[in-house]
Amino acid sequence: MPLCPRIWARLEVFLTHEQVELDTNLAENAMRPVALGRKNWLHIGAEKAGPKIAAMLSLLATCQRLGISAREYLLAVLPKLGATSTAEVKRLTPQAWLRSRQTATQTDLTSAPPAPMGTPGGYN
Repeated sequence: MPLCPRIWARLEVFLTHEQVELDTNLAENAMRPVALGRKNWLHIGAEKAGPKIAAMLSLLATCQRLGISAREYLLAVLPKLGATSTAEVKRLTPQAWLRSRQTATQTDLTSAPPAPMGTPGGYN
């Protein structure tokens, strides 16, 4: 008989899938500012504003989790929203934006010509 038979199946999932978290601390910590601000947001002005704020908070929490500067992300993405079709919006998620930035950085590094001898970054 396995240890903790009630949760054994869930424990096996945790042990076989590295992306599964053992606890919900990440999610709880991301929700804490929302819970603290809830009382302040009671008078937001419109009933339809709630889902919009929830979407923005979700974006900001995702940026924080990925280590992205939310300001940098929003400055890069918001100007593109008006010209982006609904089908292409998934390119502008924080994960996709970070991936495209990393790919662009790697491309820049591999396509840059080598530094001449005797210059910073070159061989002496």
